[in-house]
Amino acid sequence: MATKIYLDPGHGGSDTGAVGNGLLEKNLTLQIALKIRDILNDEYTGHSIKMSRTTDKYPTLTERTNAANAWNADFYLSIHINAGGGTGYEDYIYPGAGEPSAAYRNIIHSEVVKATAFKDRGKKTNDLHYCVNQKCRRS
Repeated sequence: MATKIYLDPGHGGSDTGAVGNGLLEKNLTLQIALKIRDILNDEYTGHSIKMSRTTDKYPTLTERTNAANAWNADFYLSIHINAGGGTGYEDYIYPGAGEPSAAYRNIIHSEVVKATAFKDRGKKTNDLHYCVNQKCRRS
C-alpha cells in the first residue's frame, strides 16, 4: 500500500505570506513543494502525492485539511518561510503524534539542515491548525 503524502505550499492567491527583498513567501513555498514532489516521484517509489495547490490560488486552511483528510493522507507537510523573529529551520508536529509523523519529521529535519546549512531551530510540537484538523495525531 502506497504512503499518501499531502504537500501544502503555504499561502497563495491574495495571501502573499512574508514579503522581503522582492520575494513573496507564496511563490517560494510553491517552488519548494513542486521540487519536493518532483524529487519524491523521480527518486522514490511506494507513495502517492497530492498537493493543496499547484498554482497561485488560496485554499483556506479548512479546505486544505479537509482535502487531506478526505484523501486519508498518511503525512501532511505544510511549507512556510516566515519572517520576523529569527533565522534558521524549524518544524512542527502535533504533541504526541507518534509514528510515522515523528519518523518522517526527523528525516526531513536532518536532511533540510544538512542540505542548507541553516541554523537548526529545533524539532517542535504545537497544536497548529494543520495538525489539530488533520489526522497527523494518529500513530
